[in-house]
Amino acid sequence: MNRFETLAADIELGQTQPAIGNGIPSKPLGDIKANILIVDDRPDKLMAVEAVLSSLGENILKARSGKEALRHLLHEEVAVILLDVSMPCMDGFETAALIRKRASSEHTPIIFITSINTSENHVSQGYSLGAVDYMLTPIVPEILRTKVAVLVDLHKKSELVRRQAEQLRQMEEFRHQRQLAEVADRLEAETKRNRFFTLSLDLLAISSFLFAVALFLLLVLTVLLHFAGVIVAIDFRRRSPRCTRTR
Repeated sequence: MNRFETLAADIELGQTQPAIGNGIPSKPLGDIKANILIVDDRPDKLMAVEAVLSSLGENILKARSGKEALRHLLHEEVAVILLDVSMPCMDGFETAALIRKRASSEHTPIIFITSINTSENHVSQGYSLGAVDYMLTPIVPEILRTKVAVLVDLHKKSELVRRQAEQLRQMEEFRHQRQLAEVADRLEAETKRNRFFTLSLDLLAISSFLFAVALFLLLVLTVLLHFAGVIVAIDFRRRSPRCTRTR
């Protein structure tokens, strides 16, 4: 079993979507358009492969050289690359090696297409560069269409999982922010209650102190008045004339 058959065995071709964590169904796979990149220096072969894959209803990107293919990958996310081995200036193997050096396309599936040099070493070189399949021309349209459909479906499901993960991350972030806001509100309310309680204690302490001072002043005033009364009485007795007894 080659690498493509292994991938095909690991995924389902159905279009049923699971619901995300909050029970709301995510976007259907049919609404996600995948990009398919065809790389060949011959315009007739580009048109032929495009005609075979057009029934899949996906976006078809075409490049007539390795450099043009790299430019596409610089701006577009691609589900699968159909790469001609024999091209001038930069052949398919050199192009694949450069594709694998870019983080964004490091794991993008590549199907090599060739009509020459089908030795075992040649095929091994293609697989060593991360190819999922190696097809020889003339290509059977139904086989090519089926293989590409499987890879496109795998890409869509991966994209769906990524979107669901992002939705869950946003939901979790929103929940976390809401919890922080609730904690902040409770803390503010508790702070206000504590300030009121502290202020009440301060006022009670001040009131108690003032009451004690008032009692002390009242006591001092009472004592002073008492002594003042005693002094006045003594002074009055001293100034009063003594009565003489008449015989």
